[in-house]
Amino acid sequence: MSIKVTDNRVFKLYTKDTSYIFAVGEGNMLLHQYYGGYVSDDDLSYYAKYQRHGGVCPKPAFPTADYFSTDVNRMEYSVNGTGDYRVSALQIKDNDGHASTDIRYVGHKIYPGKPVIPGMPATYATEEEADTLEIDAIDAHTGALVTLFYTVFKNHSAITRHVRVKNTYDKSFDIERIYSACVDFYAENFELLHIYGMWGKERIVERNKLN
Repeated sequence: MSIKVTDNRVFKLYTKDTSYIFAVGEGNMLLHQYYGGYVSDDDLSYYAKYQRHGGVCPKPAFPTADYFSTDVNRMEYSVNGTGDYRVSALQIKDNDGHASTDIRYVGHKIYPGKPVIPGMPATYATEEEADTLEIDAIDAHTGALVTLFYTVFKNHSAITRHVRVKNTYDKSFDIERIYSACVDFYAENFELLHIYGMWGKERIVERNKLN
């Protein structure tokens, strides 16, 4: 199968030419480790970048608090208001107006094929063509159950992603921002490619080097 899970809760996704790896860390936070060219089945935990950080970085209540902060470590799916100062992939506001979200891993499942996304355009695959990983994480404050979907296409270097949020409590909340994916890359040798247009000037290509 193109998706593996180790005993210490590391998730390894393998396409034809690439590898995508993330793990469940202390406090059940989801930590991104690697996405790039295919790598062998090695321990890549050092990619999580546990290191001392500045005093302005928030410290969670973990035993390794001196070496971990959501501000400097690469989060698998960034959320708003709990110490990660990057643009968040998910922001939920509760019915009291608070917009802090803190999702923690609670479970996962793996199955062949790709789920249908009702009412939305999407790729599709048979059980022979792809495998899917579902990660469930919950925000204990709002009761938001956040499910991250990863579908790995076996014969292509492609991984598709989408996110589902379900309210498990009896109080309402507003989803103010939700993105399908969140991936940290080192900025070296990358360009942001933007293709925009207008009447009579379609497909204008704009490239910006990421510093």
